[in-house]
Amino acid sequence: MGFHTLKFAHFNCCYTGRLKINASNQLVIGQPGQGGVFDLPHSDMSYALGMANTNRDCAFQGWYDEAWFGIGGLSPFSKWTLDEWSNLALGPPVGNLDTAIQYAISRQTSFMDPNAPVNTYRLKGHGFLSGISLHD
Repeated sequence: MGFHTLKFAHFNCCYTGRLKINASNQLVIGQPGQGGVFDLPHSDMSYALGMANTNRDCAFQGWYDEAWFGIGGLSPFSKWTLDEWSNLALGPPVGNLDTAIQYAISRQTSFMDPNAPVNTYRLKGHGFLSGISLHD
C-alpha cells in the first residue's frame, strides 16, 4: 500500500499508533514509547503509507491506546478529532497541523490519565508539521 501524494494520514481508532515494521519487515505491535513525538525514522504505518520516499512534509497520526466512542456524548478521542480538524479547516497560514495539534491539546480536560488522547497520540513522518494544512 502506498500513496505518492499523501501528506497527512489520520486514523481515529486503536492500534494505529502501535503498529510497527520490525527488522524482518513484519507488521507487529510495537512498544508504547513517548506520546506525541514526531518520530524518525519511518518504522511504522507511515512507512507502509509511502511516506519514506518523498520530499514532501508528511505525517501519520494515530492512537497508541484503544480509542473508545462516547455513549450519549463525545469521547475524548472524538473531541480531539473535532478540535483538530476544526483548526485545520481555518486553512493556511493559520490552520496547519502544528497549530491544530496545539489547539487540540489546549482543549483537553485530562492530562494525568495515561490513556487520555493527549498522552497516547503518535506522530510519524518527516518534514515540518507547520507545512501540512488543508487546501481546496
